[in-house]
Amino acid sequence: MYAFHGASLEEQTLGHRYLVSIEVEVPNTVGDSDSLSDTVDYGEMGAFATRLLQERKFTTVEAAATELAKSILSEFALLSQVS
Repeated sequence: MYAFHGASLEEQTLGHRYLVSIEVEVPNTVGDSDSLSDTVDYGEMGAFATRLLQERKFTTVEAAATELAKSILSEFALLSQVS
């Protein structure tokens, strides 16, 4: 994805290409069902992450990652952990 984060005005103006890797933890019982309604829509999660990181600007990558993890946990109730 392309976004505009960084400490300098140049970074926030020119932007960078970012690769985001998200690891999540779901309850063990999710595997007992083969229904998409019983798990997380990972495509939707990816789109959510892209929107958040493209709509907001952060000075540090660490702040962006922290906000992304908190927002994913809030948006996808089934998840117990995000890294």
